[in-house]
Order: sequence, then structure tokens, then C-alpha cells
Amino acid sequence: MANERQRELKSWDTGNKVFDLQEESKKANHDLLKFYGRDRLTFSPETLQIRNEYLRYNEAKHAHGYPGTAWLQLALVYGCGIYTAQEQGILRRG
Repeated sequence: MANERQRELKSWDTGNKVFDLQEESKKANHDLLKFYGRDRLTFSPETLQIRNEYLRYNEAKHAHGYPGTAWLQLALVYGCGIYTAQEQGILRRG
């Protein structure tokens, strides 16, 4: 078994055999990929491009909040920084 594996690795090093990561991943994760490309409920093809375009334009809003909350977020980060500095003795309390 070990000699067989060594021969396989040697053939990859010399370029006689090409290691296809995508194909090996499909073999290793068959249970995860058996419905790949199909909606699990309707078995119709997934429309990943539409979802990707939506997220490209709107991901920042969902990840970081809307611009109206920017000052609130900034105040929270500033408050946490002041509290941490006081606990570490960098700033005086009060």
C-alpha cells in the first residue's frame, strides 16, 4: 500500500499523472455534491449568477449596516476602546 502511494506521488512529481483537485474533491465529498447545481426542492438548475450579482451590490449593506447606523457603530467602537484603555490602566478613570 505504501509503495503504491509512493509510486503515485512520484508520477505526480514527474508530470506523468496530473492531479485534478476538483475531481478528487468530487470523489471525497460525494454526499455534499449529489445535488450540486440543482435546487433541492424542485431539482431545477440553480441560478447562481443572479444571486452573485445581488450580493455584489448589496453585501456591504448587510455586513456592515446601513449608513444611518455608522455613527452608532463608531460610538460603540470608541466606547469599547475607552473602556479597554481604562481597564488596562492606559487612561485614568473618571
